[in-house]
Amino acid sequence: MESPFTIIVGHIREFKSFLKMIMRSSTFSEDFHVEVSEDGMRIHELDRSHITFLDLLFPPKFFDKYQCNEATVLKLNPYDLLWVLDGFDEEEDLLELSMNGEKLQARTLEAIHERRFEISQVDLEYEPPFPPEIKYPINLKIALRQLIKIVKDSQGVGGSLKLKYQFNRLYFCIIGETQKYYGKTFAAEKNGDSKCYKSCYSIERFEPLLKLCEDNKFLPDIIGDIYIQFEQDSPITIKTEPYPDCPSFMLMIAPRIEAEE
Repeated sequence: MESPFTIIVGHIREFKSFLKMIMRSSTFSEDFHVEVSEDGMRIHELDRSHITFLDLLFPPKFFDKYQCNEATVLKLNPYDLLWVLDGFDEEEDLLELSMNGEKLQARTLEAIHERRFEISQVDLEYEPPFPPEIKYPINLKIALRQLIKIVKDSQGVGGSLKLKYQFNRLYFCIIGETQKYYGKTFAAEKNGDSKCYKSCYSIERFEPLLKLCEDNKFLPDIIGDIYIQFEQDSPITIKTEPYPDCPSFMLMIAPRIEAEE
């Protein structure tokens, strides 16, 4: 039986670092859906508490070869996939991914010793999740490195990250268990809206973003700017500007509804 897709991965290190974004985060489940289509390889997953949604896309140009004859949804355990990837040399090997029946097949190309692995799919009873469609009044562009610094600084405080937008300025406020406050502000792009918007999020839900940058320290320089979208007491969306040859991601986090101070 012909495989519905054939993918050759040359950037094994980058491929692994994005996968670890899910695997090293404590909020996501052990299994996930992988969708292979003409748009690329996509992973979209909802955490156990239904608070954090992650959409990760590897575009076709990220790979050395990308051929998709038929859209396919795989149900995989990420640790099985990482175990296979660890068996390849990040600098020397080319990795080919295809299907052998119902199993994902990975094998080396142009290597002295050919290696071949097969990964069985897991039993997932639910369909791939999709995020809600929200028309955000606030759409801000900031540097990924700046957001990472704010989240890292807040780890010592813990608790909640509060956002307030008014008069073209975004205010950050971190509140810990001891009511210790830590805040930052910066000028935002004008959008013609003078209304005040407030929302609150659990700081631990930004963990996937931190894990990704820990595994790839140069990522903030590669990605540059990201977009933050939010609304009054609504999910916050953090997403990268897509590039033809670079993976992109979107993180959506549900708000914490707290009493007004």
